[in-house]
Amino acid sequence: MNDDPTNSYTVGLNYSGFTPASGAPSVATLAPPGTGITTAAGGSASSQTIAPYNAEVVTLQPGTAVTPPTTPGTPTASNVTSTGATLTWTASTSSTGLAGYDVVSVNGGTETVVASPTTNSATLTGLTPSTAYTFAVYARDTAGNRSARSGTVAVTTSTGSTGGASCKVTYTPNVWGGGFTGNVTVANTGTAPWTSWTVAFAFPGDEKVTGAWNATVTQSGANVTATSMSYNGAIAPGATTSFGFQGTWSASSASPTAFTVNGSACTTG
Repeated sequence: MNDDPTNSYTVGLNYSGFTPASGAPSVATLAPPGTGITTAAGGSASSQTIAPYNAEVVTLQPGTAVTPPTTPGTPTASNVTSTGATLTWTASTSSTGLAGYDVVSVNGGTETVVASPTTNSATLTGLTPSTAYTFAVYARDTAGNRSARSGTVAVTTSTGSTGGASCKVTYTPNVWGGGFTGNVTVANTGTAPWTSWTVAFAFPGDEKVTGAWNATVTQSGANVTATSMSYNGAIAPGATTSFGFQGTWSASSASPTAFTVNGSACTTG
């Protein structure tokens, strides 16, 4: 309502929890001498100009609800080399049309887009040898809306040479609400003895290591490195050693599935 008999005023309109339709809304106007109401489309949903001594009622229609694409499936890794890997996942769907995907490298709370394919697979290149990575996928529709993030997959690149150690790693977790322990058994399945060892892997969940035994364990984001102690670094062919750690988790305690020893990918089980 404008009580001023001389001046018109423009009013800005804002909304919380509501998105109006585009186009001019319906405006019912009571003008002097106040004997009748006229209704016509006018102004916009965000701005109305009210003439002197006029009263207006603006009727808005809701806009179209934004529905993002469905969440992609958790990716799986194949063809892992020292500098690359192939990821595939279950495709998303979108009511407005699917534009493509963003594959991200996840390091703690930081995400970096490493590929943006238009289909539900990506060939990653330029990775660092003997390094543990965590990847996830978002879908994008033609309107620019992004889906929720997929589950994560852990990938550890190889050394790119045939001179690394042959190995097998067995991971045995013990999980309870908010906490866990992990016991890791490392076997030398090659023909040459080891004088020391370094085990690398990545947590698919949000586990955080708080303590360890029989190894020096460090963590950066999801990536974990365990280094032998002075008394257990030497492992003869066919022999094993073990170490462990304890930690916390909040959203996911998923176990790691890929390990390297001294930079070489190991079998698991």
